Amino acid sequence: MITNEKIVIVGAGHAGGTVAALLRQHGVTSAITLIGDEPFLPYQRPPLSKGWLQGHMSENDLLLKPAAFYEQKHIECVTGVKVIGVNHQKHELYLNNGETVSYGHLILACGAQARKLEVEGSQLNGVYSLRAIGDAEKIRIALRKSQHLVIIGGGFIGLELAAFARGLGIKVTLLEREDRLLKRLASNELSEHLAQLHQANGVDIRYNVQVQALVGQTDVQGVELHEAGVIACDTVLAGIGSSVDLSLALQAKLQCEQGVIVDATAQTSQEHISAIGDMTQRPVLGLTTTLRLESVPSALEQAKQVALRLAGKAAPAPEVPWFWSDQYDRKIQVAGLIQNSEKAVVYQDPDSGGFSVLHFAKSCLVAMECVQAPRHFMMARKAIAQAKPIDLNLFNSAETPLASVLQ
Repeated sequence: MITNEKIVIVGAGHAGGTVAALLRQHGVTSAITLIGDEPFLPYQRPPLSKGWLQGHMSENDLLLKPAAFYEQKHIECVTGVKVIGVNHQKHELYLNNGETVSYGHLILACGAQARKLEVEGSQLNGVYSLRAIGDAEKIRIALRKSQHLVIIGGGFIGLELAAFARGLGIKVTLLEREDRLLKRLASNELSEHLAQLHQANGVDIRYNVQVQALVGQTDVQGVELHEAGVIACDTVLAGIGSSVDLSLALQAKLQCEQGVIVDATAQTSQEHISAIGDMTQRPVLGLTTTLRLESVPSALEQAKQVALRLAGKAAPAPEVPWFWSDQYDRKIQVAGLIQNSEKAVVYQDPDSGGFSVLHFAKSCLVAMECVQAPRHFMMARKAIAQAKPIDLNLFNSAETPLASVLQ
């Protein structure tokens, strides 16, 4: 258990804000300093492509906790300042305002950044990516006057923004370099359903395309494709994934690959440093390898792991990874990871009119993709965690309730 060592958290996002609160909840009395490079207290990022863009949420609605919470819990919040260096031997952090901050235990929660579009013209006005409040506000303002939005990348962020823009009546063209949407993240069945959903709502989806350049003098006026001409537009959104900045981790001599390597308690290769959230490469329930898992539930799970470890309490049970997305009137929920899927079964939900794609490996459920099927999703998280063999012959009858199959 940590005693009087000062805890410094670098990164005031969902992961950083949550671990600060959980440390206090579990009885840690050490001084806590939370450092973030944005001028905001810790806030939720998922609503940026949902409620925030739609104008249904204010800045205060996004906050994880009000300012009074941090004051009452004696958590020092240093915002608008970037950590530019670390000396793990001296236990010191160096800030871009010239200050030095000492720590007893360091928690890195630096998150990820939107991957930059590396083509000619990417610096033109009217070209955006989405990661932070500032990005979302610029996009919201731009879409008020946009006539034609081109989205580069058919991932969840791109699809959610396509749905939002179509709701505003904006013409939307979505460019995907692969032969289907969400190729690395979703099954063929879910990809096809979402493609049909977006096309039915007027989105022009183009597959197997490569962006050559963005065209324009000062403002973007079009997207030039490789051997496929130019698409005229006035707004471009790049949703091409994310990357992590490992510079601090490498300065601290932490073991890194795709992210900072951590164990099942979010401990790094250095005793006095933990790491959580999107920047980590972590063990995941059901997998024999580590991976970088970008999701709020994953960040919250790791925040809990660190808080309990530093409080001297038992480690929590590993959780099933899960994700969600809202597009038009559809709620998509995914439990587990489809990477290990050997067999997929589609199950219709007669009550909601939705459906689920169940993924099995060696007769055990490893993942489920649910569309308008929240009951299926809750059953899936429990069944995946139990890892019990399931009789797949039960799916031969459409009359068999899913609960009976998964029990």
